[in-house]
Amino acid sequence: MTVEEEKKLKTKTKAPVSDIIGEWLDETPFIGGKTTILKKNSKILMIRKFRDGSSSEKEMIQKQKSGKLRFEEKGGNDFGEYYLIDSRGRLAVYDNDGLINTMQPIK
Repeated sequence: MTVEEEKKLKTKTKAPVSDIIGEWLDETPFIGGKTTILKKNSKILMIRKFRDGSSSEKEMIQKQKSGKLRFEEKGGNDFGEYYLIDSRGRLAVYDNDGLINTMQPIK
């Protein structure tokens, strides 16, 4: 990821601070981007903005797992993918086979 791409992705999401659960930088080669989880109109949304300018938005379900926040796609997905915010504020991505990726929080 170039310095310019990273600066662009690190810009804060335009939403009330109280509605933002967290924002993380995904430095996965070729894909990379910013992941934001927020509350909007009583729904939990995951918004991903990728390096190439594309984006996605998914409704999520929030759960507690061993004192950590866990997020799953509403309706599930084929890979059993879910997200956990760890004790250091990182967003860890898991699937049926285990840990896939860990993203650093944007401060």
